[in-house]
Amino acid sequence: RGPGFRAPPAAPGLSPSLPSLRGGPRPASAARAMGPQPQSFAAPGDARPAASRADGPKGGGEAQYAEASRAPICAMMSTLVLKHFQLAWRSWRLFSLALVFAIMVAIISVVYWLLCHHVKLRPQEIKDSAIAFAMMVISPMCVAMAQTSAMQVIVAAMVADKESKMKIVQLIGGVPLWAYWASYFIYFTAVSSVLSLGFAILLRTTCMARSDAFLVFLALELSYMQTFAFGAILVTVFERARTASSVCSLCSVFGIIQPVMGSMALTKMLEVPKAVFYLIGLLPTASFGCVLQGVLGLEVPGVRMTPGIPPGFAVTHAAGWHFGPHFFDSDGLTYMGQSLDKGPILNPLPSPGEALMAQIAQTLIVALFAYWFDQVYQGEFGAAKPALFCCMPSFLCPRRRQAGRQADPGRALERAQESAEGGLAALELSGLRKEFRRGGQPFVALDDLSLDVRSGEIFALLGHNGAGKTTAINCITGMVPLTSGEAFVFGYSVVTALDQARCNLGVCPQDNPMY
Repeated sequence: RGPGFRAPPAAPGLSPSLPSLRGGPRPASAARAMGPQPQSFAAPGDARPAASRADGPKGGGEAQYAEASRAPICAMMSTLVLKHFQLAWRSWRLFSLALVFAIMVAIISVVYWLLCHHVKLRPQEIKDSAIAFAMMVISPMCVAMAQTSAMQVIVAAMVADKESKMKIVQLIGGVPLWAYWASYFIYFTAVSSVLSLGFAILLRTTCMARSDAFLVFLALELSYMQTFAFGAILVTVFERARTASSVCSLCSVFGIIQPVMGSMALTKMLEVPKAVFYLIGLLPTASFGCVLQGVLGLEVPGVRMTPGIPPGFAVTHAAGWHFGPHFFDSDGLTYMGQSLDKGPILNPLPSPGEALMAQIAQTLIVALFAYWFDQVYQGEFGAAKPALFCCMPSFLCPRRRQAGRQADPGRALERAQESAEGGLAALELSGLRKEFRRGGQPFVALDDLSLDVRSGEIFALLGHNGAGKTTAINCITGMVPLTSGEAFVFGYSVVTALDQARCNLGVCPQDNPMY
């Protein structure tokens, strides 16, 4: 500001007056363009309006200014999945998974070898039954430990995203919530498929030599998917990665419940209805144990009920588990020297086919609950939806999200007049209010904030520390829920159409969110 300094003229479209953050009537000129229509920032010689100069997709198409725009979903998903793998590799998470998997494989292999070479029982059918019974306890526990380790890794990574604000920053930047979850699902599926394949090969070469390897792999993969869904519930609840990781380690206890209860039911130490096993299957790492115990029952000679044919049962050969007419078969075991003269020991567990069908249903139930819970739970960041949001017309029919505003003729006329006077409204705030709780008392951070920002306008929101500037931006971006009022970005409500509103938002927060 030396001698001869002249302040530059005000840019067209920049309003010199600002609304009050503490309420009160706002000036008619607040946040509106003064004078002629706002001019576009065009390069010399470019006669097109700013609304149509943005290059569109391949083929020469042009994007409109108010059109929801984001990167192609394929490019977005590939970038996110690649990021997950890179972070997992740099943080040694994949190495920890491989280490736990190798330990569990070694335990199953050594136990099976010891049972085969050091158990002295005659005849051979009794020895095979005893080995199968032992593997019914050991194998599910080892698989459960490996699945718990995988869940611990994925939960720690996703909660770390929340803790570092990376999740909310990605969502504000235009990443749909479903794409965020799908990227982690693809990453986890790729990792779990390798682990499931390894366990399927191990079980096929040891205690399940007669069963279909694909069926065993399918049951393993479904169990991993259910584990991922349960981990998503933990991600929604916890805000600190260390706490979430500690809770995941406790979930390994669930993998012990089913093998112990199943073995007690087989030895007639405990009477357990089949419905109990189906309920236990809703717990993480527990669903595969029921399938595995049923398959091992088919790997050894057993008995099958024959109603109307004396003596009421027949001895069966070890056939294993396969697709076909015997997919839902369940044989009894003749282990521990049980004589058929005293009657067979019937298998009280669900058949492998029944357990697999139940596993599919259990995985879907847990996944749907995880999706619903993530939407309605109010965490540190984000805005929770109503508990019955899935029954609302705006959810069932996305086209009706804007129907309420468009159906109001007075509002439509007002918007048409405003558009003709000052251009399209890029941002509209009406009666915005946000309250927090401090010491049990309500604290008003925003009180009746109303303003309009037109397209092509440069708008500056100024205020002293604590005036509510950051809170207002957080409400607009959906980082915190509104107490009352409305906020629209190019006509999309941040309450009912937040995903579409975020497609036209770009935010640089106070901390560094970049990778």
